[in-house]
Amino acid sequence: AVPRSDYLHRITDNLYQTIALALLAVAAVVGVGMISLNVVARDLKKLSVAARQMGEGDFNVPLGIERRDEIGDLAQSFTAMKRRLSTDRLTGLANREAMLRRIDERLACQRRVGDAHQGAVLFADVDRFKEVNDRFGHDAGDKVLIELAQRLESELREGDLVARWSGDEFVVLLDGVADEVDGLRVISKLKAMLAQPLQSLPADSGVVVGVSIGLAMYPRDGRDVATLVRHADAAMYRDKPRLA
Repeated sequence: AVPRSDYLHRITDNLYQTIALALLAVAAVVGVGMISLNVVARDLKKLSVAARQMGEGDFNVPLGIERRDEIGDLAQSFTAMKRRLSTDRLTGLANREAMLRRIDERLACQRRVGDAHQGAVLFADVDRFKEVNDRFGHDAGDKVLIELAQRLESELREGDLVARWSGDEFVVLLDGVADEVDGLRVISKLKAMLAQPLQSLPADSGVVVGVSIGLAMYPRDGRDVATLVRHADAAMYRDKPRLA
């Protein structure tokens, strides 16, 4: 009843439509796959670059990876590891390595842009800390260090950085110091604040700790990290007799 040409024409049209739809579906799947692959490869490359730079001592590379899959979990673990490696476990301050990198970056920036403000490094040592450990134990000593670290961090300005150097020693990088008088003004303020009674010791302990603080100015006292820290350390020891 239906001519053969008309019948086959309909079948051929349906076949072509089916093939076209199949090809479109395959193209869409391949396109989505390529986009996903590029996103995954880009984030994996970010992790690879960050890992390499962290291995070279640079912990300041932001990842910028926000995902809810295994790569996102890996990025979060990497960020947490980076934070632990640059943070003092007891006080939560920056650790020695992080401070060295920060000072080095600050000096490089000043050399590059010719910043008119001088750089300043403070070296602080807690006085009479041995008495705290001897009388109340090392747990009490740890609490004292934590309290002093919190006071230091709260008193400093935005852009400054304080780190636990070792034991009861702290190093402070002052950002944008006008001159030595400005640095000495900050030292006077820190000493007054740190000499206040400690909440982490019994009220009737009779122990009043203070800090000896030395100042080193860039470029007067040195043009590299090691020299500046050494000068600040020596100035701190010269400051100790006045606090004894």
